[in-house]
Amino acid sequence: VRGPGDLQATTDGEGRFMFPAPGGAEAELRLAVTAPGHVLVERAFRPTREDAGLDVGTITVDRAAELSGVVVGANGQAIGGVELRLESTDTGPFVVTSAEPVGEPAVTTATNGTFTLAKLPVGPWRIRADHPDHPTTEFEGATRRPGAQSDRTPLRLLAGGALAGRVVG
Repeated sequence: VRGPGDLQATTDGEGRFMFPAPGGAEAELRLAVTAPGHVLVERAFRPTREDAGLDVGTITVDRAAELSGVVVGANGQAIGGVELRLESTDTGPFVVTSAEPVGEPAVTTATNGTFTLAKLPVGPWRIRADHPDHPTTEFEGATRRPGAQSDRTPLRLLAGGALAGRVVG
């Protein structure tokens, strides 16, 4: 469990954790909870001056799903070095993301184009693929159950190109 600032805590045998009271009341605090094979859960809350002993309640972490595949170009050839970012599709009070913060690269494809996203949330997902030689492309799908492993049809990037012209005044 990561708490305010760079504080970290490991839960006890019953899942309990505690952080020292943060300095500066009424500042937004973020709590991040993860475990191997589980989806990262982030929660933001804004305590008041009266919340010196704030109990954030029970935080449920879900088993993660896994998505493996290969990124290919329009010609079907594998593309290495593609940064895959998991974009948030969650609109609730909890932000459920991959192990990396939303928008940060979750994984970069190997030279043979293969990848594995090991901490995919159950439900809808959106992946953004970025490579300097190809237009940014988004892929959407859904995982059906926790712990599911999915080999997906190749993620196909569009062919890159160049735009040239002349501006006169």
